[in-house]
Amino acid sequence: MKMTNNEIKKSVLAGAVFVYPTDTLYGIGCNALDGNAVERIKKIKGRDANSNKPMSVIMGTLDMVREYCEVDAKQLEILINCLPGPFTFILKLKRGKALPVTNTGKIGVRVPEHQFARKLSSELGIPIVTTSANISGKKDASKVSGIDKKVLGAVDFTVDMGETRYKQGSTVIDLTEKEFKVLRKGAGSFGL
Repeated sequence: MKMTNNEIKKSVLAGAVFVYPTDTLYGIGCNALDGNAVERIKKIKGRDANSNKPMSVIMGTLDMVREYCEVDAKQLEILINCLPGPFTFILKLKRGKALPVTNTGKIGVRVPEHQFARKLSSELGIPIVTTSANISGKKDASKVSGIDKKVLGAVDFTVDMGETRYKQGSTVIDLTEKEFKVLRKGAGSFGL
């Protein structure tokens, strides 16, 4: 069933969990401020209820990143040079900006090249959860046909926009310490 942009936005604000494309892989998402929807994603992925493994978020703009996260001049320069792009940057959350996807005071932030989630986040003014559309520990998917049927059956809707550009996970860079560190090498090259 094809949904309009407005129907998608209403569903997300009402707590929907959905599968969608990014520039790297397909993800499972929801309103990152909705604790119940976040818990549903953990269940769909088969994560232990007590799992403290944080999930990343997509933020539509650098302004939103700065609204939620502590960003100094050096970090901002990196973000401006790399985003939008196939990167996840670990940043410290600002005081009072708790998100139910993490309890560490840090958050993985993506501003992907793919417009879908970026636009959704911008238009709704909220971060969108981004975690690979798979059962935890199983294969990632760069197209909808590669996603486990259990995952597709458990979400409220799926946005199929064909194969993703990079067909692999994002490069993850921790910007929270004095020495910035690449935690996972994926799509996109990042020189420190």
